[in-house]
Amino acid sequence: MSSFLPHRFSEDVGYDPDFTMKAVVMRVHGDSSVLKFDEHCASPRPSDGSRQLIIDVVAAGVNPLDIKMRIGPISSIVYPKPKIVGSDVSGVVSRAPPNSSFVVGDRVFAMLPLLGTTFGGYAGRCCVREEFVARAPDNVPLVELAAIPLVACTVLQALRPVIASYGGEQHLRGRKCFIQGGSGGLGHIAVQYCAHVLGMHVSTTCSPAHFGLLRSYGASEVIDYHTPRWEDGLLDLDVFIDTMGHVYEDIVYSASSRIMRRTGEPPSHYVRIASSPYRRDAKDPLSRDGLGLAIPEARLDRMLVGYLREWYRGLFSSIKYHFVLVHPEREALRLIGEAVSHGSIRVNVQAVIPLDQAASAHDLQEDPQSSGKVVLSVDPAAVLQEQHLRPEGYYVRPT
Repeated sequence: MSSFLPHRFSEDVGYDPDFTMKAVVMRVHGDSSVLKFDEHCASPRPSDGSRQLIIDVVAAGVNPLDIKMRIGPISSIVYPKPKIVGSDVSGVVSRAPPNSSFVVGDRVFAMLPLLGTTFGGYAGRCCVREEFVARAPDNVPLVELAAIPLVACTVLQALRPVIASYGGEQHLRGRKCFIQGGSGGLGHIAVQYCAHVLGMHVSTTCSPAHFGLLRSYGASEVIDYHTPRWEDGLLDLDVFIDTMGHVYEDIVYSASSRIMRRTGEPPSHYVRIASSPYRRDAKDPLSRDGLGLAIPEARLDRMLVGYLREWYRGLFSSIKYHFVLVHPEREALRLIGEAVSHGSIRVNVQAVIPLDQAASAHDLQEDPQSSGKVVLSVDPAAVLQEQHLRPEGYYVRPT
């Protein structure tokens, strides 16, 4: 358990009195206007003996989760404020502990712990435990790698029990998989991993504007989610990945449903990724934790229900059930990074936006019509230096 605990509850991270940095800080929950750019923010410093790296951040990914945690409200007991926002970073190691597998100057990317610390990724510097950090492939720009840590961890943690059930990745080839919301930040990585790395027959949903994009990512069937009862077209799936957090669970498990394969070995799998829709009204009881301890998908009651259903369905249903609440890990980053390096996965970075425009980045990521990921440029000079690694470039919003 200790490897999953955030900084405040695992290792002491204090402030460096000799160093300040630019960062995006929120002091209260609310709309994107609560994100304030600070050019002289206190910098983190690991305690003596800590196994944490210091990373000089080049780019920081923007996740829907960042927006939900910004909207809140979440108690400062678990989400201390003032808070530097963000969990996904890429950059260069500037301090490594003795006998570390990393050295100063290594290009790296990482998912930071989500709770328990005032420090985050939208900043010039961050501290992170070395087991949460992966080396950046030499041929992939850091601005691209900043877009994938949280989604990489989520996709691999979602698929790991499925792969184990089938006895290895090679036994998933040709199996039928459905992924809800294939054009989103999580969905477009999941579609490509299942199609190109695992060799599965992938179906997914999106709006018609993104049909071509999803087919280019390897989806065999793309469904317009506006179509009434579109799920009726799904039949005998081996894997169903629900990125909306249990929206289709009751349909999948209804006695009359033919969506999932109910006979044969190995069994079929329904994967529920902890998630929830955006809700702007902080007073909406469905959009928050009444105890102020978590965002909707991490509410204690929903987590308990998820894990209980995983146990119950595992014993009494022919369709296995998996509940996924993401946590940082190196191995998932390494595997997705390799897939990006080899060209099996393309990361859809729809915009690279300067750090001081983080509020605009949140607004863009929150737009229902957006696809892919938004990335904050923390070190613009370093981002420009790596342009040759991605000749087609990214859309960079000017300052």
